[in-house]
This record gives sequence, C-alpha cells and structure tokens, in this order.
Amino acid sequence: MSAAPATMGEPPRPARARLLVVEDDAGVARSLVHGLRDGGFEVELTGDGARAKDALSRSGFDLVVLDLMLPGLSGLDLLESLAERPHPPIVVLTARVDLDDRLRCFALGAVDFVPKPFFLEELLARHPKLRVQVMHAGYPMIDNMLTLLQANSHVYVDVAGLIWSYPIKEVNRYIERLVDAGFEDRVMFGTDQLIWPKLMAYSIGIVQNADYLTTQQKRDILYNNAARFLRLDTKRPN
Repeated sequence: MSAAPATMGEPPRPARARLLVVEDDAGVARSLVHGLRDGGFEVELTGDGARAKDALSRSGFDLVVLDLMLPGLSGLDLLESLAERPHPPIVVLTARVDLDDRLRCFALGAVDFVPKPFFLEELLARHPKLRVQVMHAGYPMIDNMLTLLQANSHVYVDVAGLIWSYPIKEVNRYIERLVDAGFEDRVMFGTDQLIWPKLMAYSIGIVQNADYLTTQQKRDILYNNAARFLRLDTKRPN
C-alpha cells in the first residue's frame, strides 16, 4: 500500500488501512465507525449483507468487521459466499456466542470471533499491537485508565473532548494525574471539534495555559504524540 502524495511543504501522509464494517445496529455502528476513523482508518459502513458482498467485489479492503445477524443476506451467508475466493481478513463481531457459530465462522475463514458486548481489555489481549485511542481519556475512571495505560503500550488517550465537556478544574486535575503517572507521551489532542471552531481554540488555550505542563509536554500533547500514534513524519521539527 503506497502513501498518499503530500503537497509541497507538508509532511508525507501515511497510507490509511481501509476497513469495511458490516453492522445493522445503528448505535453499535456509529460508535465503531467513529472510533476507527479517529484511529486513522478509512472506513466504509453498510448494514446489509448483500451490499457488503457487492462492496467486497469492487473495492479493496484491508479488513472486514462483520456482524452475523443482518437483514437479507446474513453474516454466515456472506462468509460462505467468500469462502472459496480471496478476501481480506474477517473479524466477526456479534451477539451470537454459541460454540457452533464460532466454529462455523472459523471454518469459513474468519480470523477472529469477538462477542458483544466486548471489553477493551479483551480486544487488546487478542490483538496486543492494536493502537487504541480512548475518547475523553476515559473520564472519570482515572484509576482504571492508568491501569490500562500501564498494561498496554499501544493505548493513547484523547483529551480534546474532555476539556470542553466537563468542569475545567476537574479536567486539569485529571490530565495532571495522567502526566504525573508518566504517560505524558500518550496524551493526545484530537480534532473531533472541527465543527465547533470556537471550542477548538478554547481547548487549545487550556493546554497552552496549563501551569503543570512544561513547554515540551504541551507540544507533545498538541502534536507530537498524535503524530507518533498516526505514524506521521516524526522528523518534523518540534
């Protein structure tokens, strides 16, 4: 997979893995797609097995996340239709947890079977190199968040939404706990606020004016940590 061309003066942009999410539950789909896109993936969503089959026939994907209980063509039917031809790796994410379903999915070529609801710790144990971004830095569960960060070096936290969603005193105390625990290199400032321009400037100002952060830590939170997480050009001057 080749990197997308960069314009003059910009750091090169890495190629983004393309994922197909096949999920008909609107709430689950919205959360899953949002999290994957925040993690730097290019995501196409469909809630229909037949449309997923069509998408796989005309577009190249790096991974498929597949629910089994779909309208029309079920997830199992889709797996059967793909079993005898090349296809990207398929991870089954479903509320069906019968052993027979698991065995059938693996027999048809699925690379993993994740039951709903699933815990982040379980997902990380299955895929220890998976890079995960935790929205709102897991607020208010700071002790659990610190434990998760300690156990998984590929987990980062995003504080942008946290800054404007909760009392600023609490926010500063929460971020300070993360930094004091030694995780300042995994605290990021996300860009999900672009649709609220004034909040973006406000949130950046909170980081810039935090007296418990060094100048370097502020730069890391606002750019360098995210550049490392997204595998951007880290040779760019700080």
